[in-house]
Amino acid sequence: MKTLFAGLGNPTPEYEKTRHNLGFWVIDLMSKELKIALKKTPDALVGKDKEKEIFLVKPLTFMNHSGRAILPLYEKTKPDLLVLIYDDMDVSVGKIKIKEKGGSGGHKGVQSVISCLGNNFARIRVGIGRPEDEETAEDFVLSEPCQKEKKLLIIACEKAKDAAMTIIEDGLHQAMNRYN
Repeated sequence: MKTLFAGLGNPTPEYEKTRHNLGFWVIDLMSKELKIALKKTPDALVGKDKEKEIFLVKPLTFMNHSGRAILPLYEKTKPDLLVLIYDDMDVSVGKIKIKEKGGSGGHKGVQSVISCLGNNFARIRVGIGRPEDEETAEDFVLSEPCQKEKKLLIIACEKAKDAAMTIIEDGLHQAMNRYN
């Protein structure tokens, strides 16, 4: 089955270690495990394994315009399944949640993809939880986690990568059964 995995994040160094870049973290883990090199295109870093029909993408358009970067690759590859991987405040820190469809949940990167492609795509949501204090959602997602939280996020990204590998090997529903 031809599958396109798109991890959401922001492309510049100041965002690299933030909660909002977990989609990029997972794509990097997948790239390493699958030995798929990511190459720069005008709007994205893209990798492909033509034999296994797996495509990886990290949009370079910044989070709120992710759909613009994913759309051309989606139209070119015509995947059987698009899987969006991103951070989610509605999932507890260190947990993941896989969904077959859904809305944006207020996530502007996901909303951008919905605006460009509709909402007929699967999601691997990596939990970042909600801020404990009065910090705004935007400040929270664009900040770096503390060491303790970072360890949990690294484990969650590994789980998300494993879930993506399960999707490749056994299908979406098997991954949902195993990881939800």
